[in-house]
Amino acid sequence: MPERHPVVRQLYVSAAVLAFAASFAPLWASESPGDTYSTMNLWTAVALDGGGAAALGVLLILAMVGTAVRGAASVSRSFGVPVAMLAIGALALVMLVTRPGSGDAGLGAGSGLLLGTTILLVVTALVDALMTPRQDAPLVDDVPVRLPRG
Repeated sequence: MPERHPVVRQLYVSAAVLAFAASFAPLWASESPGDTYSTMNLWTAVALDGGGAAALGVLLILAMVGTAVRGAASVSRSFGVPVAMLAIGALALVMLVTRPGSGDAGLGAGSGLLLGTTILLVVTALVDALMTPRQDAPLVDDVPVRLPRG
């Protein structure tokens, strides 16, 4: 089985680092200065929320980072990493767009960066899935070949 393309591997690892770093940036932008939402990152939201939507957000970030690192470090290609990344990314995008538990606060630096990084990971996973050869396709110089039927 051929290896993942080096650009796909680099995108996976770069997005994993960005997603983890973005979880420490303020998530929400608030109109009033000194508001709790203006300084709250994902990790402090878990401490305040006590296991609600913020805890699910932390689990999604950790799953996204772990899957991206697995995609960057794995030797052989399969559909497991792209499919897992697409599922995790879709759920993360829904949570970022709906903003559960944030009230009327707007997107801050952290949630904007997480939104962009999640979109990057979903597109990378889609490209990775499209570039992964099927198991039954014969390979010639690590390129899948379609044989004529007949």
